[in-house]
Amino acid sequence: MDVRRLPSERLTPERVERGMVGEAYTSICLERSTKLVMAWHLGKRDRVSTEDFVSKIRWATATARFDVNTGGFQPYETAIDAGLYDRANHAAVVKMFHTVSAVVPESYRPAKFRISRQGCHQR
Repeated sequence: MDVRRLPSERLTPERVERGMVGEAYTSICLERSTKLVMAWHLGKRDRVSTEDFVSKIRWATATARFDVNTGGFQPYETAIDAGLYDRANHAAVVKMFHTVSAVVPESYRPAKFRISRQGCHQR
């Protein structure tokens, strides 16, 4: 018997204490040429979830060297160094945007792309 619960019934103090509520992030590892999803992970944006995601990438890839590009989230650097140390070159791509200050607050205009900075870490 499948019992459906309202979101308010799922929000219990025990679930809050165990960190089972709140924001969730999806991490996806795509193969560059085929766009095949090699690994994915749904979890918090923290060190533990990042390490779990990197271990899934390790399991899904061959032992040949490959490149990994991530955002500037700091736990990626240590997780990739620990989990893919023998097979991956890691680069963090950080995109910087700026907005026009004379825009009326009620109107939406996307920020303009300004610069991309890339830091590489190879073994």
